[in-house]
Amino acid sequence: MPLKLSKPETDIRCRPFYRDNRFWISFSLALFIRLAFLAQYTEHVWFAIPPVDTEQFEWIASLWSGGDFSDPRTNHISPLYPVFLTILSFVFEQDRVAIVLVQALLDALTAGILYLIGRRLFSPAVGLGAAILYACYEVAILFSGMLLPTTLVTLLALLSLYAFVSGQDLPAPSQESEGKKPAQAKLCLLSGLLLGLAIMGRPNLVIWAGFATIWLLASRDKGKRRAFAFASGCGAVLLALALKNAMLFGSLSPFSSQGGLNFYIGNHPEALGVYTEIENVSNSPLEQVETSIAYAERETGNRLSPAAASRFWLKKGASYLTANPSDALQLYARKTLLFWRVEEATLNVPLHPARRDVPILRIPWIRFGWIAPFALLGIGYCLLSREPARRTPALFAIAYAASVILFFVSTRYRLPIGPVLALLAACAIARTIGLFQARRWQPLAGALAASAALAIAVNYPIKSFAAFDEIRPREEYNLGVGHVGRHWQNVAEAQAAFERAIEGESHPDSRMALGLVLADEGLYLDALEVWAENIRFHPDHEPTKAHFKQTLQFITTPLRHPSIDAERLRQILRDYGYQSAAEKVTELERRQSF
Repeated sequence: MPLKLSKPETDIRCRPFYRDNRFWISFSLALFIRLAFLAQYTEHVWFAIPPVDTEQFEWIASLWSGGDFSDPRTNHISPLYPVFLTILSFVFEQDRVAIVLVQALLDALTAGILYLIGRRLFSPAVGLGAAILYACYEVAILFSGMLLPTTLVTLLALLSLYAFVSGQDLPAPSQESEGKKPAQAKLCLLSGLLLGLAIMGRPNLVIWAGFATIWLLASRDKGKRRAFAFASGCGAVLLALALKNAMLFGSLSPFSSQGGLNFYIGNHPEALGVYTEIENVSNSPLEQVETSIAYAERETGNRLSPAAASRFWLKKGASYLTANPSDALQLYARKTLLFWRVEEATLNVPLHPARRDVPILRIPWIRFGWIAPFALLGIGYCLLSREPARRTPALFAIAYAASVILFFVSTRYRLPIGPVLALLAACAIARTIGLFQARRWQPLAGALAASAALAIAVNYPIKSFAAFDEIRPREEYNLGVGHVGRHWQNVAEAQAAFERAIEGESHPDSRMALGLVLADEGLYLDALEVWAENIRFHPDHEPTKAHFKQTLQFITTPLRHPSIDAERLRQILRDYGYQSAAEKVTELERRQSF
């Protein structure tokens, strides 16, 4: 019998989730995979190297745990995750492993909720397929072990979507037709509240909030009532946040101070569609806002509040777009393509080296490039559905993609759409199977052709995007620093990581760190050679010059190191222009100081 998406199994759809075995299969599979991953990841050096953002979140959580809510710098970062960390740090005494275990549970719950959405909108088979896809989604597995808001935001957004679709009209199962139909307005209110919380962690979700409100208003049956309930729930959270900011920091905005700068990062003359550095603006989240305010004040000649500085950057980015419409069109085409591409544009997250270094990530887990072609096909199927509620996943995917493309694309910002794309992909696969079972060859051929074309568009190598999907030299440098930080237990690995970083780019920190590792191992001449080369490439790098001078002075102290190869030392000094130092070595050797 052909698989039909339009008639869910009503008895299963009305069954409580805790009595549905498919829900527990989805939850258990996702949890098992994430626990297996954490068993390896928490023992690896990568877990000991928190991203820069994590350090800022933990700092804010430490302030709030101590009762200090007045530091204005805390308003530079969206508050959801610091609140989450504050609570869990208090409960688990700042145990990072315990916190990521909680995140693993939350992400497993995301898989379970995804099944319930698929069960309600399409069929239990589609829901289970979507949940399995997400349970095995590589990026979701990795982020469950990162102290970042992505996992929490993804769950809240999906819970909001579940409440949203539960408040929409569907062909009524028998139980609902007997007067047990849930109050749609209450579910829309709950959806708005949950979405408001998600916006506290990922502000770009506010675009979906506006889109969904307009869509509800356009609905015929009780649309205004449901739209008011949804907007009220979302607005209540944002209003509470705005009042908090007004009382503590004098700003009525519910959002952090980074919005305008983030818009400019994605929309300026050198923008590439991903995160790019801005001259004279720090890359550290808190310092980034402070330095961006200082830059804006220099440009305007006025003292600016964080909110005013954010507006300065927003206007600066908008001015570029309006003054260069052709460039703007090309930039947004590039960002749109990049959003749907297989490449993972990581942002302070070691996805690519973790694939190499953490054994469980060497398994070919589900990747974005595998889901996206079917998800795009699923968007088409859902938009053509006769049931408005079944268009919800497609509309959410479109609205969320637009909200990311408006700024810049990164793996971290793309992940919250992952569960919905898994649902859309499962829908497309089930629909294609249904066409085959029904022997509808012409639409089946069209579906297969569209899938193949989309798969090529998503996965075909593009040279200009290739660098986004490779291990970056800075990631190798961070790995080396992590090995060094473990009490010098992995010196050989640290040296190898710094050498790989140097091969990738001529960054002064990598050569300086390699020299420190060599010097600590007693290889002073090797260290001097690395530092001298670093000074040649970066003559203004003061830390390297200081280490070079101190080490040279140390090994040329009379009678300190008789094993030093004086001839090699002289050659190094001569090769790099230290002629007077080479002559001093000759004089010391003559006095038999070596």
